[in-house]
Amino acid sequence: MFREPSIWRRGPWLDPPGSDCADEGLCSVTLEPHPAWCCSTFEDLADAPGRSGLSVFVATIGSHDDAFVLQARAVDVGDPQPQGASVPLTLVEDRCISHCPGCGVRLAKYYRSHLDVLRRDDLKIR
Repeated sequence: MFREPSIWRRGPWLDPPGSDCADEGLCSVTLEPHPAWCCSTFEDLADAPGRSGLSVFVATIGSHDDAFVLQARAVDVGDPQPQGASVPLTLVEDRCISHCPGCGVRLAKYYRSHLDVLRRDDLKIR
């Protein structure tokens, strides 16, 4: 079955013909516009904020405009820090990016009308 990112609300534009959702009419409410993802890499990254591994989200950094943040996390948000490591561990690190790491599209231009859906100011570390 079609897997959708959790940040988007379901709607008929997501349900390919023949899918369970489209056939049963479970997803007929359209609450937000849905952008087509620039690529599957960005879709996976945008669906992972707050979880261990890599993710992408939008945040306001300092006095700058909205920024796309590529974040690497060692543990999920809220999980305890690993204990007993013999060397210092970096638990979270982020970098501002301007282009998609998967396909190279300019993110600010491609997602300009969907920044609020991708926003996660609570996860930034700067």
